[in-house]
Amino acid sequence: MGLLSPWPAAALFLLLPLQGLAGPYSKALDDPDNAFDPPIPGYTGPDGAGVISPANQVNPAFVAWADQVIAYTPAAQVDVGFDEPQRALGPVTGDQFDIVSLGDRDAASLAGGALPGAITLGFPLAMADFPGPDFAVFENAFEIAAGQTFAELAFVEVSTDGDHFVRFPAVSETAAPVVIADPGLDATDLYNLAGKHLNHDLALSWGTPFDLGELRDEPLVRSGMVDLFNIRYVRIVDIPGSGFFSDHSGQPIYDLWPSEGSGGFDLEAIGILHPRVTCTLSPNGKALRFVAPLHRVVTLQACQDLRSPSWMNLTVIPGDGLEKILPVAGYRYYRLAFQLP
Repeated sequence: MGLLSPWPAAALFLLLPLQGLAGPYSKALDDPDNAFDPPIPGYTGPDGAGVISPANQVNPAFVAWADQVIAYTPAAQVDVGFDEPQRALGPVTGDQFDIVSLGDRDAASLAGGALPGAITLGFPLAMADFPGPDFAVFENAFEIAAGQTFAELAFVEVSTDGDHFVRFPAVSETAAPVVIADPGLDATDLYNLAGKHLNHDLALSWGTPFDLGELRDEPLVRSGMVDLFNIRYVRIVDIPGSGFFSDHSGQPIYDLWPSEGSGGFDLEAIGILHPRVTCTLSPNGKALRFVAPLHRVVTLQACQDLRSPSWMNLTVIPGDGLEKILPVAGYRYYRLAFQLP
């Protein structure tokens, strides 16, 4: 696997954002109209989005969940019971104890070059860059007071091959250090940082969205080493919230630090919203073979001339996760059209 690459904050950042003003990013829950990162409900149903109840169900917009632990390298401050990485596999539960902790680092260990805790997960199918968020990360953040969240933050990175990772450009506008005794973080000051949305007490469940399209200009993506239409691994890297690490613009990142017990970022689940779909032509050229992702309606379309295409709907395939073999004949071009949620 590739080496972790946390971003140390430079020592001379003097310009800090003003305190007390709400940022432009989404609130910690139920903010569907936010222009940047509306949270994804872990549960939906008659009792409302993001509510965990007997009448609701795990959000069917998720087509798959992490099912493999590729690597787990916790830092210090992780008690027994919170060091079981398999707890991060499978669907979201909203159970604050159904998590794996990445551990925390104190000032001395950070100064000595110790790396933060991290975990890398794999999935039963690859994800791909479609419009909107492509996956979501669930931590166990909870509300301390109105607009104040007990949040332990983490960087999020993705990879095609498990060796080359690209990190989402994070934004933190929290102006000053925060300790456990302080009020929590304002989620509207945070962007592309896992852990900012509530998912706790078997009551509320919201995940932080990530859009692969934001990585299109990253060097590893432009070189082809990371294929945004074939993402198979997600790595979560804890951020000890002392300000030692910085966001993509060099601003120090603060969260409730230091922590212990279930120290550092607590991962509950990672779910795929947009899967990669592979489609192959049979050796005799007379059939298409593909798997229709769960919860996605797929339409096979065809046309004769791409210069002035008139796509005809040939058949509609339910998204049941099963392999399909569809006969093709009489047309020159075929495509699969997906109905997104």
